[in-house]
Amino acid sequence: QHSVRQMIYGDVTEGLLAAIADEGCSRRMSVWCTPPELNMEMDSYRVGTLLELVRELGLALANQGKKVRICVQGSMGEGAFSGMPRVLSGVRKVMTMMDWGDGNKILGPRYTDPDPDNDAEGMVRFGAVGAAEVVEDDDVLLVLAPQSMVGASIYESLSAMVEKATAQGTAIVLLNPLLQDRQSSSGIMGVRGRSERLAFAETFTPIYHFRLLYSGTT
Repeated sequence: QHSVRQMIYGDVTEGLLAAIADEGCSRRMSVWCTPPELNMEMDSYRVGTLLELVRELGLALANQGKKVRICVQGSMGEGAFSGMPRVLSGVRKVMTMMDWGDGNKILGPRYTDPDPDNDAEGMVRFGAVGAAEVVEDDDVLLVLAPQSMVGASIYESLSAMVEKATAQGTAIVLLNPLLQDRQSSSGIMGVRGRSERLAFAETFTPIYHFRLLYSGTT
């Protein structure tokens, strides 16, 4: 399985680097890669595979002199609906504990410096989803599996983030986005505004697409 994973990581990385280098490519991009270990709808989903892929992408961009911010959405919703998607729970914390090589050169000093706002020097930074996360010298924003929850929409915070990034020329890449509405009794993500949400999802150019076709349910 290790060799298969490495093949997939290398394939996605090659596609991403080519798209980033192509000045004619949209700065709004999406990557869809769902072998069983990256398919969040299957019980074979492995969060370690997602993190390994993201590390490959982040380091490859950093090695090309790009400052990349890897973003995972935070808690959403209110009251009984507050929380975050199960498949993303704890992901950001785990990322900060991973081996990123020479951390003094790669990671921002946020994780060695007590000042939480001091992350300007690193080539790889971490963040959440929202316009406030975008910094002027960010070259690439890599957003992990952005998705709505029952009772909470990702659209508002993600669209604001995308608008700010686009305005300053920062590339934004959604990895395995799930931008469809999730209905709830509270009326969030109802008919009102649905056309805008669908149109927003269509603004991202697919730069890599890999999925398996199944003859049955497994």
